[in-house]
Amino acid sequence: MKKNTSGQVIGAELVDATTGAAFTGAVTCHVTGDGGTQAVGSVGAGACTHEGNGFHTYAPAQAETNYDHVAFTFTGTGAVPVTIQVFTAFPQTGDAFSRIGANGAGLTQQPWNAAWDAEVQSEVADALAAYDPPTKAEMDARTILAANYSTLTALDVKTQADQALVDALLDSLGLGLVVGTVQSSPVPTTTTFRGDSGLSNTLNFYNKRQIAFITGNMRPLGGYVTAFSTDRDFTIHEALPSPGPSGGDKFIIMGGRV
Repeated sequence: MKKNTSGQVIGAELVDATTGAAFTGAVTCHVTGDGGTQAVGSVGAGACTHEGNGFHTYAPAQAETNYDHVAFTFTGTGAVPVTIQVFTAFPQTGDAFSRIGANGAGLTQQPWNAAWDAEVQSEVADALAAYDPPTKAEMDARTILAANYSTLTALDVKTQADQALVDALLDSLGLGLVVGTVQSSPVPTTTTFRGDSGLSNTLNFYNKRQIAFITGNMRPLGGYVTAFSTDRDFTIHEALPSPGPSGGDKFIIMGGRV
């Protein structure tokens, strides 16, 4: 039994003094605390509840448990008295704490709650949605750029003769590439730009070819061509980072198709 704690129950089995059978009559509980004066129980004048088969219970008041040693004596007219002795124990840590209600009610701090959980999940979802791993075409383009970066960035095509030298150089590298220059008009976007007059003007001529920028802010990004017009306008499959390429930026068109 816990010391100085309400809501507890003590019980005893009583028998008839004459027959020895289970005693089912009225029973009164008397309380003796720490060897003091015995007194009739303070709750209901010590009246006990018969639970059945001679077993009777008494629910002591909190004050009646506030002893180190308590003797509960059960008596009834015609019954053999029974005394139950208990040595009380101090309440366990937390016995008097308030219960935690729904959504953490009763806590002074909430290190984790539903609102925070929803916010974290939202941030994770946004991060995953924004994740844009490079495509195989983009990786192929970067591999070529890494191997031939210094040569490609040194190109300065100004005349048809220069272009012929560039073509010969690229062929010697085994790249089979075409070098183009982004035009300022119309204004390039993150998905469309116009190439220079040295390129083919045949409709869809460069469709599904891989491209990569070798100068400018977009270097070394790229992708593959989904549309090519007779005005030499390129449309690529996936948007580049804003604001896109600028007029004068050079790009390469690879020989293979995706």
